[in-house]
Order: sequence, then structure tokens, then C-alpha cells
Amino acid sequence: MQRKILITAAVMGVLSVIIGAWAAHGIQGVILDSDPDKMSKIDSFKVGVRYQFYHTFLLLFLSLIPIERFSSLLSIVYRLVVIGVVLFSGSIYALALKSQLGLEGATKFLGPITPIGGLTLIVAWSILVFYGLKQKKI
Repeated sequence: MQRKILITAAVMGVLSVIIGAWAAHGIQGVILDSDPDKMSKIDSFKVGVRYQFYHTFLLLFLSLIPIERFSSLLSIVYRLVVIGVVLFSGSIYALALKSQLGLEGATKFLGPITPIGGLTLIVAWSILVFYGLKQKKI
């Protein structure tokens, strides 16, 4: 499982750097200057990148937990983090670029996905707290 988590973290990290670089240097040319929400969309996009990166580090941390201390709770955390990042960051990316992606009509669908993704990440972190509380002091 640690290998799978490490590979997932590495892929998420690579994508975070690529998407983040594009957010810093390329997104301004994609969102029209005439869009009154241009700066807000760019800022939102960057929030998605930041949260994706934060959770990349969480997955790296999970991949380093020794196998003998790894539990099914951590497997659940792994899955929830991946799902949460896809829902949270993915929906922010899509909402920021909805005009460019032809998703103008999907706002009613995409809008509620962002907080669901955020809630999923909160649950993942909460399970990690529970896992930590269950651990014996060393």
C-alpha cells in the first residue's frame, strides 16, 4: 500500500507543479480580459493548486508510515484524500475555466462539488487524528 500511496503522491506532486506553473504564467492568457471575474477566477484556481499540493505532502507522509503501524484507517485516509483533491481542486479548476471548457451550464453541478470535496478532506484529516489518538506512546 505504501508504494501505491507514494506513486499517487508523486503523480499529484508532478501535476501540482505543472498546473501551478501554468496558473502562474499561462492562465492569464486563457481567461479573457473582458471577464469581470478574471482575477477572482485566477485566485480560485491558485487555491485549488495550493490545496492539491498540501495534500500531496499528506500522502507522502502516509507513504512513510512503517507497514507494521499501517492500518485500514490509513487506507481510508488515502482514498478520501485522493477523492477530496479530485472533487475540491478539480471542481475549482473547472469552475475557473468553465467558459474556456464549454461548461457554462455546469455551474449548478460543479458549485456544490467543491464543498463536498472540502468536507471529504476534513473527514480524511479527522480520521488521521483518530488514528493518532489510538497509537501507543513511544
